[in-house]
Amino acid sequence: MDNTPEYLKEKHFNIRYHIVIGLLFLVISMLYSYFIFLFILYIIFSIYSYIKANGNYSKEYNKALKYYKTSNYSNCLNTIEDMSTNYVIEDNIKIIKALCHFNLNEYQDYIKDISEVKSKESNNDLYILLNKAVSYKYLGEKQKALEVYNYLEKAFPHSPLIKESIMEIKNQN
Repeated sequence: MDNTPEYLKEKHFNIRYHIVIGLLFLVISMLYSYFIFLFILYIIFSIYSYIKANGNYSKEYNKALKYYKTSNYSNCLNTIEDMSTNYVIEDNIKIIKALCHFNLNEYQDYIKDISEVKSKESNNDLYILLNKAVSYKYLGEKQKALEVYNYLEKAFPHSPLIKESIMEIKNQN
């Protein structure tokens, strides 16, 4: 099973999947004529997905992702900046942008960018939350860092790293 977070996966179009689902809709619509509408909608959706997956946005997304995975954070940020002038940026790209800022020790920008993410993923991802706590700590916002660590401690009560981090912040006060 692939444990890679969704925001670190390349965009691609799985044609086999769309063909199988399309054929299922076709068979069902042959049995029940009122399903023909769903079949037509699915064909339109598949065409849209294909265009989106093979369009410039996906190419730029994959380019930014490649830069991120090779620790070329400045080029990744430049690519994302170029994308933002032409496209509406998805949450996945916002997360990658924030992670680039974190890896460049730009903690204020990390907090700003990760706060713009609307998906639930940013509130449930261990890596993102740990980075958020560390960013708050380096920015001197120890109370906010403590809040994030306390949230993480509830989710991972046996984690020595989280317990040590909480104690470290409490001892600094």
